[in-house]
Amino acid sequence: MSESKQNVINVEHIKSIIKRQTDYSDEEIILKMQIHNNDPMAILREYMGGTTSVKKDEQNKTLNQTIYSEIRHLMDDAASNYKQKKEMEERNKIIREHLIRERAKSAKKLREKLTVVKEEEASEAEAEN
Repeated sequence: MSESKQNVINVEHIKSIIKRQTDYSDEEIILKMQIHNNDPMAILREYMGGTTSVKKDEQNKTLNQTIYSEIRHLMDDAASNYKQKKEMEERNKIIREHLIRERAKSAKKLREKLTVVKEEEASEAEAEN
């Protein structure tokens, strides 16, 4: 028997097992087989309400890939931290400038009031003389 013919028989066998145990249609069975990598137990587990998480096939990374992915991760973290720090500094600068302007306005108003009070005192002093 050729290998492709045996694969077709194997797929048909898996489909028949799943069809007997579930109420899935043929299209649903094919979709589930693709999702679960032709694992009938995973399909039945999902149908019965068990764990539905699909395990990702993680490829074994070479040492060089691992090192560079760690470096990339560290650099991404450093860049995002730097960006956040700069944004905070910019916000603080804006707040500081606003407070300085408000303080200058308040000081100007106080000087104006003080000037008015001094003028009133001077006019009262002239009126007494």
